[in-house]
Amino acid sequence: MRTWLPLSMVSLALAGPTAGPAVAHGVPTFDLRLFAERQAILEQTDRDLALQQDRLTREEELAEIERQQLASLEGLMGAMSLGSGDVAGTVAGLEAGQGAVDDVESAAASLYAPDDNNPAAARVNALERHEEALIDCGVDPAHVIRAALRRAVKTWQLGPEFVPPSEEQRTRITEWRARTSLAVDANALTSILHTHDPLDVLSKWALIRGQIEPRVWAEIDVILDEIAERAAVPQEVPSAPRT
Repeated sequence: MRTWLPLSMVSLALAGPTAGPAVAHGVPTFDLRLFAERQAILEQTDRDLALQQDRLTREEELAEIERQQLASLEGLMGAMSLGSGDVAGTVAGLEAGQGAVDDVESAAASLYAPDDNNPAAARVNALERHEEALIDCGVDPAHVIRAALRRAVKTWQLGPEFVPPSEEQRTRITEWRARTSLAVDANALTSILHTHDPLDVLSKWALIRGQIEPRVWAEIDVILDEIAERAAVPQEVPSAPRT
């Protein structure tokens, strides 16, 4: 994992040979102006690196959104497929408003619930501190995180107060990320929008992730403990068949 080292931390090392004590007519001197210029250059380089890192993060988020859109499109195309059965009967059933005909589900039934409760797309992952345990647990880490997400949202209800996202470091292993759609309370979401996002410029996930992610991380800890406990139980060795 890469760690950005601010160049200003090594400014003395870079500037020392030229901006440190020098000999002018036998008298040691210190070029303060040159040292300040080099320090300013290094600080500007730090800011440029931070800006590039922000841009890279945004590009990764956009790429992830594009992947999700493609997956949704594939699901829509699959739901619109008429299959190989009675096409005429299927079309007639769909035109009559039936959700599914001969096990062929309509696109509307796939995309929308009977009641619109402001669905929000959740995208969660483990924390960096989970990485070693997830890799060593003997179960696909993506499956662990998916199970933790299901447990976390099973009885969860959106609260009306905005909770800022945790600053804990998430893992950068994007292949583990779990996704789902959440049906949230419309009144609670409206309250959060009114107080925290009155212009409605943020994604719904940005508004609710602070309430969900800690629950998922706690469930990951629980599942890892359960896996470790099962692994610690001695397995019975089947006895040899009698002859």
